[in-house]
Order: sequence, then structure tokens, then C-alpha cells
Amino acid sequence: MRRVPTLNCVLLACSAVASLAQTFDVTKFGAVGDGSTDSTKYVQAAFDAATGASGSSFVTVLFPKGSYVFGPVQFEKLNNAVIEFADGAEMATLQDAEKWGKDGDDYIPWIQGSSCNGLTIRGGVFEGHNSYWDFTKNPKQDNPRPFMMQFTDMTNFKAHDMKLQNAPHTHFKVGGGETVEIFNMHLQTKMNTANTDGIMLANVNNGHVHNVSIQNGDDCMKANDNSKNIVFENGTCIGGHGLSIGGGSSSLDIQNVTFRDIDLIDMSYGARIKFTKKTTGSISGVTYEKLRMKHVKRPLYITTGYESMEATLSSTTMSMRFNVGDINYIGITAVDGEGMGGSGSNIVSPGDFECDSTAPCTNIHLRNVDISTKTKWTGKEFGGDASSDVTPDASSQFKPATQATWSKHMGRNCYGGHGATNIDTDPVGKLTLADCEKSCDESTGCTGITIKWSLNGEPTDCWRRSNINIAACDSGDGYDTWTKTLTTMPPSQIPASMDIMSWHKAGEQEILVV
Repeated sequence: MRRVPTLNCVLLACSAVASLAQTFDVTKFGAVGDGSTDSTKYVQAAFDAATGASGSSFVTVLFPKGSYVFGPVQFEKLNNAVIEFADGAEMATLQDAEKWGKDGDDYIPWIQGSSCNGLTIRGGVFEGHNSYWDFTKNPKQDNPRPFMMQFTDMTNFKAHDMKLQNAPHTHFKVGGGETVEIFNMHLQTKMNTANTDGIMLANVNNGHVHNVSIQNGDDCMKANDNSKNIVFENGTCIGGHGLSIGGGSSSLDIQNVTFRDIDLIDMSYGARIKFTKKTTGSISGVTYEKLRMKHVKRPLYITTGYESMEATLSSTTMSMRFNVGDINYIGITAVDGEGMGGSGSNIVSPGDFECDSTAPCTNIHLRNVDISTKTKWTGKEFGGDASSDVTPDASSQFKPATQATWSKHMGRNCYGGHGATNIDTDPVGKLTLADCEKSCDESTGCTGITIKWSLNGEPTDCWRRSNINIAACDSGDGYDTWTKTLTTMPPSQIPASMDIMSWHKAGEQEILVV
């Protein structure tokens, strides 16, 4: 006989699930939302209690409606949890540096989390009191001010629907993570502030930042260190230093990073890649796509000598210390305009690619790029290809862009002395057809491939060939040869410009929550 669950069974199951969920209300631990009481130790107590319970149940740390003032707080291994800032919850940094901890010479971040799996942070307005920290001003690049929020070694991490304003230093950084999503964020700090980076992902694999608006005085959105498979999309940047990759680190390994569908206004740089003359590593698979720029001084920019006065090449430097792979610029427009108090100016160069012999930038690809300027493309040790719809004219610096059309010759085995010249004597590897074609595209002189038959498109042996004469190739079962024909790419349609998001107001002033 089949048993049918009764209502009592269902209710008991729901009760059991509910009993596993716990809420830690910061006001129950002593935090006061009156806009003046120092609630640091009470907020920390709530996080400590939640962390202790998170291993056995789903937990929520709740900030009810109110104005909370607190200094730096930390949590670790807060797993399967939500930090909930209710509607009307406003948080402000404690304006008392004597009570603020330090890590060496630097003040520690305001809100800091580490080694969390399955954590979501949502809601809230956060005031950083940038001007309070003026006493730390330093003419050097090093800035001891505290980050607003910093998270390390995070897995399945989400943050959304938050407003961060008047940051003393970087607004939001994830330094180490796997599967990170940040969205519906509004960051607003005065445009003449130093080192107030917006959203930074460093050492992150699988990151998605989307639907954000950022006004600040430094990098708007940034990928750094060892980061892979990152997408930044759908947003607005005002006043800062661009959509950036890299910085002053000693090594850099960036793969598959995309910045897409973003407006940039009144900035010193637009699409920006930077690393020092001592940085080793590689960058590949970078795409800047559907960017709309206004009053951006250098729309496209690469430098392999960032902070070059401090980082000079030594006599022992390797001949190729950094590999710059494919950098794609697609569907980009840039025009002059009026300043809004940011770091921008009228366009001084459509693209400035300042590379060097140890890190040449020869794989730049320009597609459907329209920079409204009479100035010329500039740089050193750079090159690549450009489609015919690139302005200003880039034909003296870039080759015409081509696209490959592949033709299949079934049952043809082409190899040395039999209708082709070998690029590979042994198979380059077991590859899919698409990967085999890509390997040919990346090999100078390759005009076709020969592959062994496989079932259902499974990876199989792949050989690259040149000088192919199909009529002279062997015929029979077991192999196919594919040849490619290159044609010049036709122009494509430039995407329509999008209005600047309405949240920005001219004549900005520092907003104080408390």
C-alpha cells in the first residue's frame, strides 16, 4: 500500500527546516541604530555568534532599520548564510582612528570576510567618511586608508543591492574566490579622491559583475592577479581611471576577461591594461565590447611600464618576460564632451599601446571602433589587425582583418609528399574540430588541417598543414582534410549610444548618512 503524506507530516517537515534556520539580529547583541553610538563590539558579537552556528544551520545576520556606527569587523567561515541589511538600514564608519586596527602601516578594512562558502550580502547604505581620513594623505602611491569591504577565499559568493559612498580607499574587493556574482550596486565617491577603486576582482575564477553604477577617483572595475573567466557588464563609470586589468603586482595571469555594454564618462582612461616592467606572466582572451565613451582622454590604452620610475628593467631580464595574447576591441565609440569634475579631457589619442620588446602587444584586434578624433594611433611594439570600419584609419599600424571560411574534403588524407607540407609530423593533440581549426589559425602559414575520423565529434588526432593540393592527397576512409580561405571582414553596424544613467547629479557634494 502506498502511503500518502498527511498534513501533520508536512507541517513537521516544515518545522524541522525552520528549526535549522537562525537569525542573529545585531540589536539583540547590543547594537544601537541611533546614528551615534559606537556599536563595533556588538556587531562583531553578532557575527561571531552566527559563525559559530553556521556549520549546523542556515543563518542570517540582520541589521534592522536604523543608523549604525561601527569600526572594523571581521568574520570567517560564515557558510550558507545571508547578511541582510533591511530597508532603511544605514551603516557608517566610526570616525576614530585610535580605535581602528592596523595591518602593518595600513588600516584594516571596515567590513572583512574570509573563507566563506554560500554567503550572500544584500541591501544597505554604507557611508565611508572619506574626508575624515585626510590626515593620512601621502604623496606616494601607497595609501594606508581602510578599504570599505574586502573578502578573501570566497566560494559561491553574492553581493547585491548595496549603496557604498565616500569610500576612504577601495570600495569593494574580492581577493580570491570561486563563482562570485556582484550586481545592482551603486558606488559614489567624489571624483578627485585617490585610490578609491570601485569593484576589484583579484585571484577570482568565474566572476560576474553586472548592473552597477560607479563614480569614483580611480579604477572603475578591475581584474587583477590570477583571474579567469570574468565578465563585467551593464553599467556606468564616471570620473575614474577606466575598466582596468593589472596594476603594480610582480606577476599577472589573466584569461578570458570581458568588459561589455558599459558607459564611461569624464575619465582619464577607458579600456586600460597596465603592468610594470618587472611583471611576469600572461594576458589572453581579453575583450572590451560595446563601450560608449564621452570625454575620455585615452579611450584604448595599454602600458607595459606602469610605475616605470620605480620598476626598471634589469640586465638579467628574460627576452620574453610577459606574453600579451589576444586583446579584442569590439563595437566601441568615443566622443569629446564637457567635463563633470572627473579626470577626463578631450581625446589625445584613439589608442595608445606603450609596449616593449619583452612584452610586445602584437595581437590587438579592432572591430567596429569609432573614436571621434583627428589624432593618430600611437605606441611602441604593437600591432594586430583592424576591420575596415575602424576610425580614425588604422591601416598603417594594423593589418586588414580577415575571417576564415573552412571547406571539408571528406576521405582526403593530406600530408608531406602527398598533397601538403607538414607543420606537424605527430598529431598536435586530440582536439575537437573547432579546437583543431583554432590551432591552425594560431600557427603561421597554416592553411588547413587533417583529422582522424571520430564518433559524435569526440576529440581526435589533429595535424596542421600548409601548401595543400587536394587532388594530390590520398583518398580513402579514416581521414578528412579541411582547408581554409581568408577573406577581408566586412564593416558592421555601430551600436546605438545609450543615455547616461540618471543617478548622477552635477555639482556633487559628499553625502553623510550620520
